[in-house]
Amino acid sequence: CLHNADADGRTRVAEALNSKLFDSTVIGGKYIRSILALESFYALNPNCDHRTLEKMAKCASLLEMIQGFYLIIDDIIDGSETRRGKPCWYKNKDIGISAVNDALLLDVFVDELIRVATQICSQCNVKDVSES
Repeated sequence: CLHNADADGRTRVAEALNSKLFDSTVIGGKYIRSILALESFYALNPNCDHRTLEKMAKCASLLEMIQGFYLIIDDIIDGSETRRGKPCWYKNKDIGISAVNDALLLDVFVDELIRVATQICSQCNVKDVSES
């Protein structure tokens, strides 16, 4: 997990995710997964305050990063040329098969964000779905 990485490793992850990788693989989709997750949370917690809903929106956005990870791998396996009207990540100049590493970088970053989000959610008094 990223939380065990050294500071230099965290810096490399942050730089990568602020780069073209993030823009090319996460941004630009329909965001159906994160919207559905947030709407589901709100349906189960209709009286939650705005601050909690905002925190949950950040948690729901992790689904888009996970989807970016899957799409990179899927495009390589399928030999796809384009994704969302742009060249697939692995088709970009100087990327190639190293896109697998980039996909794994997204996955590791999601793991770290889930760890942080879990801490946030435990502080939010979020209703347990099993109590419904």
